[in-house]
Amino acid sequence: MLKIGLTGNIGAGKSTVARLFHHLGVPVYIADIRARILTDSPDLTTKIEKKLGPGLLTNDGILDRKKLASLVFGSREKLEQLNQLIHPEVVSDFEAWCQQHVNQPFVIHEAAILFENGLAPLFHQIIMVAAPAGIRISRVMQRDRLTRVEVEQRMEMQWPEERKTALAQHIIVNDGNLMLIPQVLNIWKKLNEQYRAESEMP
Repeated sequence: MLKIGLTGNIGAGKSTVARLFHHLGVPVYIADIRARILTDSPDLTTKIEKKLGPGLLTNDGILDRKKLASLVFGSREKLEQLNQLIHPEVVSDFEAWCQQHVNQPFVIHEAAILFENGLAPLFHQIIMVAAPAGIRISRVMQRDRLTRVEVEQRMEMQWPEERKTALAQHIIVNDGNLMLIPQVLNIWKKLNEQYRAESEMP
């Protein structure tokens, strides 16, 4: 089984690409969703508040995600502290998830900050979804009801797109002009062919 990383900066459209692979029958691990589930555990919630400071929990002891986002996207140090707590948990969860899909040719792990968190060595290959910055900003403003300043603030916490595309083995351009499905199908075929070729090796 090949482990494939799928990444892209905010607003690039990696979630759309992930859904296309899912429709092709590829198991897809969505890191953001799994991280949200994991951070609902009382143990991790307590660690986050202890590390990042008081006031991050509601009266019910639940993590206030809006306050957390405001805190970490305004401070690179706080964001790194949060990632140091969450991402080891996500990696362990992903490895356990992979054991459920060992008979598949390949699985996909979708994560926005895959490179930033040093996760690239976990994968055999990486797919990068790219789009011009202006398009990405417009998409996120509309999708998340954020101001341009808020979107740019989050973009600053990620590596430049050019740095990521230079490290990825596959690039999918999602600029609204090139069709996504043919690009996804091309990579899907290549990965299946690679898996078959490696499986047939003595």
